Amino acid sequence: MLAVMICPTWILLSLTLRQPAQSGQDVTLSTPASGLELGQFHTWLVELPPGSKPTSIAFDAEMPAHGHGLADQPRIRPAGPRTFYVEGVRFHMTGTWNVRVRYQDSGGLLTVNFPLEVSYSSSQLRSLWLGSQARVRPDPSNRFADSSEAAALGKELFFDKRLSGDGSTSCATCHIPDVAFADTKRFSKLGLTRNTPGLLGVSESPWLLWDGRRDSLWSQALLPIESPEEMGGSRAAVAGLLRGSSYRERYSRLTGLAPESLPVDRVFADAGKWIAAYEQTLQPRASRFDKYVEELQAGKLSKALSADEIAGLNVFLSPAARCMQCHNGPLFTNQGFHNIGTGKFDGEHPDFGRAVGLMSLPYDAFNCRSAFSDNRESCAGLEFAKQDGHDGLLQGAFKVPSLRDVALTAPYMHDGSLATLEAVVEHYRHTPKGGSELRPAVLADEQARQLVAFLRALTGER
Repeated sequence: MLAVMICPTWILLSLTLRQPAQSGQDVTLSTPASGLELGQFHTWLVELPPGSKPTSIAFDAEMPAHGHGLADQPRIRPAGPRTFYVEGVRFHMTGTWNVRVRYQDSGGLLTVNFPLEVSYSSSQLRSLWLGSQARVRPDPSNRFADSSEAAALGKELFFDKRLSGDGSTSCATCHIPDVAFADTKRFSKLGLTRNTPGLLGVSESPWLLWDGRRDSLWSQALLPIESPEEMGGSRAAVAGLLRGSSYRERYSRLTGLAPESLPVDRVFADAGKWIAAYEQTLQPRASRFDKYVEELQAGKLSKALSADEIAGLNVFLSPAARCMQCHNGPLFTNQGFHNIGTGKFDGEHPDFGRAVGLMSLPYDAFNCRSAFSDNRESCAGLEFAKQDGHDGLLQGAFKVPSLRDVALTAPYMHDGSLATLEAVVEHYRHTPKGGSELRPAVLADEQARQLVAFLRALTGER
């Protein structure tokens, strides 16, 4: 089995896999020469044996231990008579994968398996270090994303209660700065059934909300404004605010156009883009864990973490705990969706998670492919979104949250059903029966306590 090791910058080395087809001749699967990144889309090349005359070809991959496959649907197109490009390949988890190529020719249906181990190198600590995150992920669909003037305007909108229907609620009402822009309640308002997530590092997420039903930060920002359970406002009222208040002059300066000359939906979309420009500045700060890694890299004896916290870090990195399969990278999230047994499929408020979120994406009037996007060609997520991924486990799957500042963002899970970090760890030690991709984390009581101690050390310095 070929081991693919992740180096400190999350770049995997390019590789070529060869396996004999049933005919005894090699089938070759090659990754890009530029290398791979965990969690990013790539194009692979499949080369069938000489003399092959394929009439059809298929590509997929699965993780046998988890019972699910790729979270996206790759697309195949010919590159030659017996070579094919496989576009939209993305590995979102470490572990054992089985990559499979199936093709039909005169010899019948042939299947070739490529065992692949995606694992971590000795640079695990550096990969989790906040300093390994090079820069904020760009958003080509928002032309204002990198504008400091737009971010300043977006900050005012974020704290402006006039965006709500009755003037009582702003974005900051539920996303409180002092608690990592999360909330301290199970549900921020009566009628809601999902917990308010934190916003630090939210710019790095390709999908927004617990079910990922928005594909950009700016389109997500518009949703709570019109939600009756949240802000209860309207796009017409927001447009009126930007047309007739102190915002008008800055709107004209940023766009070169008077807001009253534009349709309501365009003005509304711009408001979301400015809020997103501000939210893009909400990045986590270095924690004691980051200081610990930085000092180790400098060859110093670090005292940034206590003995218990270091022991908890070792638990976090251990295969038995399985934490890093989903909580990896400098934000401690693979940005994916997983079924951990918290979905609710009956009763008064069923919640099917990602399965429904995916279905609603194409119908969002402000998605990345909409008329309001500033770059409709930058929508790889929409293009490769897999409706039936994880072999049915997208039903009940929710977004993997960042663990940065996790001690501040209680209660936990998409429904706020777990009040403490201790309860979260117990959930993973004693996994729900049936309908979940989880395997129990094999931890002693002392290890569970130490793991919680480490998680608390991820709080950024204030």
